[in-house]
Amino acid sequence: MNFKTIFTLGILSYPLINLCNLSYAEDYVTRSQINAANGVAGLNSNKEVTANINSQTIYTPFMLLPNTGSIRFLTGDSNPDNTDINFYYNRYSNIDPWGNHLKENTFYFTDHHGGNNYKFVGNVEATGLISASSILVNGKSVQNAVDKVNKALYATYLPKTPYNNGNNAPLVVVDDGYSGFDNVNIARNTLMLGGQSLDSKVGLKASCQNISGGDLGGSCYQFTDMSGPQGWHRSGAGLTDGVNVDIRTSNNSPIDVIGGNKLVKEGDGNHDYAVQGNDYTIVSDVTAGSTKFFIHGIFGCGVAITDVSGCKMTGTEFLNDKGETVSSVKVLPGPYDSEKNTILVELARGYKLKKSIKALSQVRITIYSADGRAYAIKPYKNGTEIYPALSQQEMNMISMRMALWTNIANGMSVIEDKKSINDAIDMPNYYYGYYSGSVGSPKGNISEDKKHTYTQLNVETYYYPGAGGKGLWKNLKMFSNIYEGSDGVPGSNKGDQLDYKISYTDPRTLKMKHNSNFHHYSQPALFLGLSNKNFNTYMLQTNDASKTDSITRTYDNQWDFWMYSDHDYSINSHGLTMSWGGSNHRLTAGSYMMWLAGFSKMPIGLRIDGEWEDGGIPIDTDGGFRVYKWVWPSKALNTINGEQVMIALGQAKTSSSSYQLFSFMSNDGPANNSLHLGMTKSNNGLQSNYSPTCNQNGKCSVLGQVIYDPLGYIGGIALGSGHGDKTKLGLIVDKNSNVIVNNELTVHGKSVNNIVDNAILKSQVNVNNGVAGLNGNKEITAHIRSPFIDVSYLQTPFMILPATGSIRFNTGDSNPDNRDINFYYNRYANIDPWGNHLEKNTFYFTDHHGGNNYKFVGNVITTGNITANNLHVMLSTPSSSSAPCKAGDIKDDSNYHYVCVESNKWKRVALSDF
Repeated sequence: MNFKTIFTLGILSYPLINLCNLSYAEDYVTRSQINAANGVAGLNSNKEVTANINSQTIYTPFMLLPNTGSIRFLTGDSNPDNTDINFYYNRYSNIDPWGNHLKENTFYFTDHHGGNNYKFVGNVEATGLISASSILVNGKSVQNAVDKVNKALYATYLPKTPYNNGNNAPLVVVDDGYSGFDNVNIARNTLMLGGQSLDSKVGLKASCQNISGGDLGGSCYQFTDMSGPQGWHRSGAGLTDGVNVDIRTSNNSPIDVIGGNKLVKEGDGNHDYAVQGNDYTIVSDVTAGSTKFFIHGIFGCGVAITDVSGCKMTGTEFLNDKGETVSSVKVLPGPYDSEKNTILVELARGYKLKKSIKALSQVRITIYSADGRAYAIKPYKNGTEIYPALSQQEMNMISMRMALWTNIANGMSVIEDKKSINDAIDMPNYYYGYYSGSVGSPKGNISEDKKHTYTQLNVETYYYPGAGGKGLWKNLKMFSNIYEGSDGVPGSNKGDQLDYKISYTDPRTLKMKHNSNFHHYSQPALFLGLSNKNFNTYMLQTNDASKTDSITRTYDNQWDFWMYSDHDYSINSHGLTMSWGGSNHRLTAGSYMMWLAGFSKMPIGLRIDGEWEDGGIPIDTDGGFRVYKWVWPSKALNTINGEQVMIALGQAKTSSSSYQLFSFMSNDGPANNSLHLGMTKSNNGLQSNYSPTCNQNGKCSVLGQVIYDPLGYIGGIALGSGHGDKTKLGLIVDKNSNVIVNNELTVHGKSVNNIVDNAILKSQVNVNNGVAGLNGNKEITAHIRSPFIDVSYLQTPFMILPATGSIRFNTGDSNPDNRDINFYYNRYANIDPWGNHLEKNTFYFTDHHGGNNYKFVGNVITTGNITANNLHVMLSTPSSSSAPCKAGDIKDDSNYHYVCVESNKWKRVALSDF
């Protein structure tokens, strides 16, 4: 008899097994083979099936124990607790002979004492739990590792929500026993590693090496505050970039929208309300089979990212893609026309109208929140009632201090205005508050008629509990509530409206303009967790004087870039780049790319250093403004016409030309470098131009200039044009304040040069007019005779003093400091007899003491400056704006300053007190 036969007989002897069909056993024996060389099986004295297997790899035989229904392998170990290993299935809960409590319907693999080691070659799979007192991985205890983790972190699971129906999303939080400030809010959604005690060595540390390749390794660490499709969260690494930290955010939708439906009274109690969808009328006839059409009014569908959320339309019949008739279908809102108060309705994909609909026919749209329930809200002074009561799933999404916004606003907080430098955007003056708890049981409150349930959510005006906030709503125009002591219920105050209804007067056109920033709900709604401003990153650095024994007094924020290379120009580095993309529409006038706000505390606003010493550009803009740095002398200035730019001061543009203002050094001639400040003109744009001569390419011209150290007049200043050897000097003031006019001087359109020349040619000697001669001091004197001049007014004749080369008029004044007036030209610098320092090459008109008044009857014309402590002009008024005059004439009266801008054409400006 072979092993199979013996094994079968052993089973027959076991009382729990009944083989009714013995022919099966006979057939089994017939087909078996007996081979003593492989081993022998039989019954021992206890009628246990045993087997001695001839194999060097198996240590002991096994036996089948009829009393326990187990298969036992003998270990041969001398330890009485480790003599065997047993396999068996336990049907009922009981206690085995060794005192072990056995679970029902459980298969055991045990030595009954816990002394064996079991090794499985291959994988061990289980659809349930694997339970053991100790599990080792690579010789190390898993339990020890878990214990260490549990000491550092407290792990739990997110509460069940519409987005977490499986209730299996892990969440690592601070231990509930943590007694820090606002524990409930922190523990809900926070991972904190270290930093909770003074001796914490590491708060959070992670290491990574990016491998480029976009999403798969392009960024080591990516932090996103973005809802929406996963594609929006892709790495910012680009095609082949490697990014260390990638931080991005977006204008997130709320976590959920509650309400938007109509609240219908159904009883006499204060809370006897039911929820109903909103009714709309069709704008125009719609044909059968249509998937889009217009309705009167507006509707929104919330976040609508779960299968049960969104909008459903009823009131007509629809066909699905199988041709089946349905009475409701999901719909999406299209564009809203505020002028016509109409909106496009789009049926869900695969659905269409079963039959045509006439204009003004009525349909109903109901809005469902993320949990699949239709809600309506009823605000009160310090919160809102929600009908029906919120589900536990919906409540799980609301956390303490969460911002709760409504679509109710008291006018506009800010309006669009392209001229304003403030945040001139459309922003309704919304009501909002911070969630501070709910009223009633977790299942809500019961209405008076016992038919309806509702939840009460309370709000406060400040986001930190116990920090001065009050149990009221607030709006954007005020830091705290604005309705304390009055009704204060959103929607019941003067000026309250749903946001989509608000219009205002456009300051640009003075016409009515519809608010462009609004929700799409025709009934009050509540928005969970909205924000009206988005910060991508926020960093705070503080000095707290209350910190004991701290000596920190210097605060830096520094990015270091260490670039090592073996030759110049081999590395390209960009320190900080901020770019704005998207649509081509302009942002508000108050938008900016960088704002450095020192609040009157900082001595330096912007400090830049480290550019190339030979022409680096600390500041470069596309508006034609640039600042250049020169530490080393420019080799360009070694040759005539060479230039060294210091500052480009911006660009102006007309319909035909561009103008740019430059400050630059120019080599205008031998041994001369002049500083020019003047205009460059080009028929092309100059926003990217770096040179007053357009880099000598001839595409621009150097216009009028103020020139310091002009050629031939070092230490002076000149008005001229051009640069280099093309510089032309007009009016020059040298370092001794001498005025030089290189070319013709014109006043009121007449040449001063010609007037002087003609005066000399036309002069005549006539004794009848007077006599001139030498006096006893050999001074030339003159007695004037003239029928046109009352000589009694002339106190004395004049004399020419050869000692000084001056012409003197005696005044006859008894004051010794005012006896004469002298005209003379001083050739060399010296000191006159009265102690006055005289400059060389200067014409003097003086009494040497400063006591005379000088009056000129007629015009005084000069090509240079006239300098005086006071300038007195006789007051007079032109008879009209077309009164006779020449360009350049000026007049003044008590009200206006008049200038003749061209022949017989006056213009004036008003005078004012100061």
